[in-house]
Amino acid sequence: MKKTVIPALLVAAMSAAALLGACSSRGGTSENTVPASTTEGEVNTSAVATGDSDSGSGEEIVVTIWETQWGTENYEDTLKKLAEEATAAHIDGKNIRVEVQCIPWDNYYETFMTAYTTGTNPDIACQASTAPAQYNDLGVALDLSPITDAWKNENPDFYNEIGETAILFEQDAEGKQIGLPFAIDGTGMIYNKDVFESVGITQIPTNYEELTEAAKKISAAGVTPFAFRADHCSLNNFLVFSNGGYNIGLDYEILLDDEKVIRMLDLMKSWWDNGYVAEGTAGYSADDIRKMLINGDVGMIISNIPTWASAEQRAKLGIMPVPVGPDATEETKHNSMSYQAYYAYNTSDHPDETLAVLKWWYENNDILYTEGGNSTVPLRASQFNSVFGDDEVLQSFFHEYVDNNGCQTTFVYPFEHFETWYGVFDGNKVNTKALMNIFTGKDYRLGLKESIAETKEMELGSKEPLR
Repeated sequence: MKKTVIPALLVAAMSAAALLGACSSRGGTSENTVPASTTEGEVNTSAVATGDSDSGSGEEIVVTIWETQWGTENYEDTLKKLAEEATAAHIDGKNIRVEVQCIPWDNYYETFMTAYTTGTNPDIACQASTAPAQYNDLGVALDLSPITDAWKNENPDFYNEIGETAILFEQDAEGKQIGLPFAIDGTGMIYNKDVFESVGITQIPTNYEELTEAAKKISAAGVTPFAFRADHCSLNNFLVFSNGGYNIGLDYEILLDDEKVIRMLDLMKSWWDNGYVAEGTAGYSADDIRKMLINGDVGMIISNIPTWASAEQRAKLGIMPVPVGPDATEETKHNSMSYQAYYAYNTSDHPDETLAVLKWWYENNDILYTEGGNSTVPLRASQFNSVFGDDEVLQSFFHEYVDNNGCQTTFVYPFEHFETWYGVFDGNKVNTKALMNIFTGKDYRLGLKESIAETKEMELGSKEPLR
């Protein structure tokens, strides 16, 4: 891959950003030599669009892929297995060896940013949903339109199933395809059926008043009603979006202290004060709260699709619909999901082969779900059904949180396209501060004040600060 030359001031800014925590639901090193060239190679789109290729003989070409840990403990081995299959496929008839690394979510932001600043980034990457726009903003995203054009022209059913809404979301303002959306990642309310049955809850709560009543019954039986992962943007988004609110308005007005937000923070504080939320919530990981739910230590959690549970464990779980917030209606409530996408770097020494490998990888990655336990929700319904079949709980999650009559929105709602400011907003865990204050016995208003001050320092595409 080609080394990236970066101005000193930009290096300093990115190094500072790399030290920031990352808000994601979920390092490595490269053996490749990094040449000094900084010239971007021209992409031969015909090789991807038409399947034209070189012969299988010739010098070996290495294409590297970095994926974050989307699944179970088997995910890294599954990635390696898929890489072996990709290598054996002789993609486009070429002698391409695919190498893959599984990147832990801990310090993932720093891992990818450091690789970029040092010119050791992979050819293809899959990490936070904000990444394609961030690296496009830095000028290093490879245009993936040869892949989407090939699908549109040669396999329109496949293209249409991905959906133009998702495809366009992963384009920049000039129409450059900077990402390939393959999944939807987000959270829903999941409950333990045994806990509910043991306290006599027969009607599944559909709003927060009913959730509070359920919590009273569960607490009275000596079980903690809720456990959350608090250091994650998805908790605040779930609460606020279900109440018809969002973080930033279309006019870039900061809505972090909007009355719809305050109402949900007051509700969470009342749950905390009444002992309805597990005491360790400020420090729980996603795995912690999942284990607590499966074991019946808590009644409800907010988590992503429960591929993290075995079939036997899932039999104990139920999926609630998106609850209607006190200021919302069935029409105005939303749930916050994000498109997860692959992207590629235009610093690759082999852009044609990178596109060909990425197209193959996208089309053949079922085993990342079936064997690797990928916890995202496949974007294409046919892939979802192929991977998960008639699993009642997983189908219920898909129905309630993905295919849910327009309730599903993205984390940048009400914006239709990704906004680059959200990368910093997400990376700094800006909207977690008020909730974290609640779960540590502090005044949540101080957390809001800190979040708003931090948000005001951000820049938009217009380079104007938020207000």
